[in-house]
Order: sequence, then C-alpha cells, then structure tokens
Amino acid sequence: MKKLTTLYVKKEYDRQLKAEHGDYEFNRWFKNPENKLGYDMHYSSQRFHTKGIEFKSYFEFGVGPGTWTKMFLSSSKRFVLLDISEEMIKQAKQKIGNGKNMRYITGNVLNLNQREKFDFVFSSRAIKYIPNKEKLFRVIYSSLRNGGKCVIISQSIDTLMQRLYRLLGIKERDALHTGGITIKELKKILLEAGFKDVKFYPVEIKVGIPSVVIFKGLSSIVWNIFYKHELNWLSTFLSGSYLVKMRK
Repeated sequence: MKKLTTLYVKKEYDRQLKAEHGDYEFNRWFKNPENKLGYDMHYSSQRFHTKGIEFKSYFEFGVGPGTWTKMFLSSSKRFVLLDISEEMIKQAKQKIGNGKNMRYITGNVLNLNQREKFDFVFSSRAIKYIPNKEKLFRVIYSSLRNGGKCVIISQSIDTLMQRLYRLLGIKERDALHTGGITIKELKKILLEAGFKDVKFYPVEIKVGIPSVVIFKGLSSIVWNIFYKHELNWLSTFLSGSYLVKMRK
C-alpha cells in the first residue's frame, strides 16, 4: 500500500477529479439520501457551533469545492482559501466565485505564510490527509490573531465500529484514509500547540449498517439529542464525524 504523504493526496485527488469529470460536491453530498442526510447534519452542526463567531479575515484549508465556505461568505470580509488539489480549487472557483476579497491558494497548508494573520480558521474533514498534525496545528495557531477562533471538523476513528475494526486487526487499505487520529491524541496536540477552550461536539450520527441501510428518522432523532452538547462516551461511540472548537 502507498504511504500517506501530502504529495500523494494532491496527485490522488487531482487524478480522481479529472477521471470523474463531474461535480465533486454533488457526488459527495447530494447524490443519494444517505449523503444528503450527512450534509444536513454537517450543515446544521457547523451553523450552530459557529454562530456568534465574528471575523474580518477568514482562512480555510482543505477547502475542496467550497461546500462549507458558502456558510461564511461576505463581501465585507477577507477570505483565503487553500487546497492541495488544483482540481479542487477549480471547482471552488466555479462554486463560490472569485471576488476581489477572495484569494485562492493551491498548496500545502504546512507551508502557509505565518506572517499573515486571521480572525477565524476553518477546516472540514481535511486533517486526516495531513501526516504531520503536530506541525499543522502549530502553523494554524501561529496564523491566528490573539483571541482568534478555530473550528475543525474531522472524521472519527473512535466510533464503536472503528474500535472493533482495530481490535480485530482490520486495517484501512486506501492510503488516503489512513491518517485518522483519536480524539485523545488530537486534544493533546491542540493543547500542546497552545489552544484554549478546546471542546469536541458530535457532527454526524447515522444509525444502521454503513453502505447497506440507514434509518434516516432514527438517525435524526439520535443526532438531535447529542449535537449541541460536548462529546460523551456514548456520542463518541456513535459519531462518525465531530467538530472541535477552540481559540488562541
């Protein structure tokens, strides 16, 4: 199996998007009812946990096609949007435009110019593709102004199913998906980087057998019970994705 590197991630996503000749956002979030349910959970969770965050300058890494950037867009604010994939940046420009207050960067977030400071840093489902997470969050911390906020969404490897896979020795075969990190490990990295008020919340909870059946109504009920509250042992077992909210 190939090793997870930032270069591999870049090449693989550029390759996939060129081969598909399609709309990544639609295929990822709207192609079927299960994906749409995931979108609705992500959107509502992110909207709830970012309300009240005021900013003039915004930085997002792993912007993809700009699916979540659209939640924050404003002509009166400055946006810097980064992705390692050139093809993703092309789709982001198509989806959210190329205004005077927006700057796109195709590159590695670890090479970010840390002299530029932001009030708000956001990223969704990107950190697992970055092998050196210690350096990543040192860079992000340095890029924030004092008092700046950071919100990160990540796929979880702490669910009951993921723990069972590890117990049985079942390993991920696709190198793209081998960069997961436990919540305990991530919290340690964030605190060591200097972040304060680090809190974790559920984002996506689906009840059923993955890729076989999802009980939409039951999933929505369970998700509604948990998503506004910090992760506990039960919601950690159930949450396929979680949100981390913190400040400098």
